[in-house]
Amino acid sequence: MKTEQELKVEAKGKYYWAPRYDYPFSGELRITMKSIFSSGKMWNDTPKRKIEGKVGEILLSIFIAAENSRIKREEREVELEKRRLAEIERRNFESLKRAETEKLEQLYEKANDHYKAKRIIEFAQDLISRSEYLTDTPVEKANWLDRSLNYRC
Repeated sequence: MKTEQELKVEAKGKYYWAPRYDYPFSGELRITMKSIFSSGKMWNDTPKRKIEGKVGEILLSIFIAAENSRIKREEREVELEKRRLAEIERRNFESLKRAETEKLEQLYEKANDHYKAKRIIEFAQDLISRSEYLTDTPVEKANWLDRSLNYRC
């Protein structure tokens, strides 16, 4: 059941958060600690012992849960740093691999160009040597070949 204050706030068109359950006032105090870093604990007043006598135990449990939380957070941070460094290392390796592949392709192209140039030189030398046997003036033939090869290139 909503309180008078909750009804007034709702009448103004505003949102008012109310707890899911309203517990009746009993005069007893209850403290509940729910944490993934410690088992769920609950302390409450009993007829024989008030919760004030358990303050040391409650504070110790809170400190232990906080310390466990800090340790887990630091472990997560270390793990994240390891992952980050591994990713950087992987990217560096990929970059080196790409660079080496590019160098290999360039070397292959240069070797291909060298092979082609060598074949052209051999061909030209063969033409020159054959021209000496075909004409009486090998110098004129060589000049003609030289001009025609320069024209094509």
